[in-house]
Amino acid sequence: PDAQPADDARASPVAGSSRIRAASVDRRTFDGAGIDRLSQGDWVTLALCPSEPPALDAATVDPAAFDARTCAGTDLVVIAQPQLLSDPQWRIVSSFVSRGGSCVVLPPAREDAHSWTGRLGEALGMPWASSIDAPELAAPASVGAVRRESGSLGGIAGELPQLAGSVDVFRTLRLDVPRGDAAILLESSVGSPVAVTWSPPGARGSVTLFAVAMDPRWTTMPLKPLMVPVWQELAADARRRSVDGLACAVGSVPTVDVPGAAELRPRAPDGALGDPGRVVPLGPGGRASATIDRPGILAMVDARGESLGSFVAFTDPAAAAVREVDARRVADWLAPVGALGGDSPGAAASTAVRGPSGGGPDLAPWLLVAALALALLEAWLARRFSHATLTPAGAAA
Repeated sequence: PDAQPADDARASPVAGSSRIRAASVDRRTFDGAGIDRLSQGDWVTLALCPSEPPALDAATVDPAAFDARTCAGTDLVVIAQPQLLSDPQWRIVSSFVSRGGSCVVLPPAREDAHSWTGRLGEALGMPWASSIDAPELAAPASVGAVRRESGSLGGIAGELPQLAGSVDVFRTLRLDVPRGDAAILLESSVGSPVAVTWSPPGARGSVTLFAVAMDPRWTTMPLKPLMVPVWQELAADARRRSVDGLACAVGSVPTVDVPGAAELRPRAPDGALGDPGRVVPLGPGGRASATIDRPGILAMVDARGESLGSFVAFTDPAAAAVREVDARRVADWLAPVGALGGDSPGAAASTAVRGPSGGGPDLAPWLLVAALALALLEAWLARRFSHATLTPAGAAA
């Protein structure tokens, strides 16, 4: 609570009825029984569905059959054979992530050269360089958890140090990520990242890349208790991100990515539809026709007047902050108006906005002269017509 009560509360829609859906892009193996013969997709499926009946839906999809229809009904896509995906399939993954889906990429366990990292970087905007080879370490390295209260593994932040300490890594894909970067989820004792996450520019979803394959020849993670909670948290984070498109900040013009939604209506605290005068129609592509001007819960309504779910509008606390703002952010915000000019950060703040270069003549002096002339004319007219004239009184009788 502070002097800005509108940003003291924040809501988020939670999908409580439908199950989390995950798809593992991997080829099935028929090498026989034994944990040493399980594929990465098998290990991931066991971690996502450790008990019967499973709490979520997990399916294995052959890389040749992976298409947009697979992504349409999925919250989490795990790519265990990235070297088998074609360029059109990588574009499908990119579109899936941009709409709010989550993708986890694993290096293929039986490959020596990993040239697929180049296509991964191009399609999903990976901000770091990666090596093509994945050499074996001179000695096994333990895994250390980067404890953060938020992020993909924030729900198990308290248990990560104990769970990760028993995991060893024998072989890793080298990623050029600076040590201490906020994108690192897990790292080895030698300082190399084990798992990193990022969101491509303009995307609602996220991408998680493991530098180790889910294979006992690369790491002991599939055999340790860390395996199940890590993948359960990744699946839960995928569900949270999939509904991020059902929220917006006050002052924005949202795009509702729900088929059939025709308008947004305010919802009263008791669940009933509120003031009909504040209905916001949705145009082509689900884009709102007006700016959301106040926080609260809105109902997504179709053309028949039936509710399709809740949409949340919240006040961004950063919008009410009075701390100093980076000049580059201000310049981007004022880009439609003109260029931003000002003194250095250490000098007194005397910023000004300059109009775009190459414009017409400066009309300010002429407008000032016209305003003064109009004021003088108005004063003369007021003086001329606002006084009564004296007339001689008639003679007395």
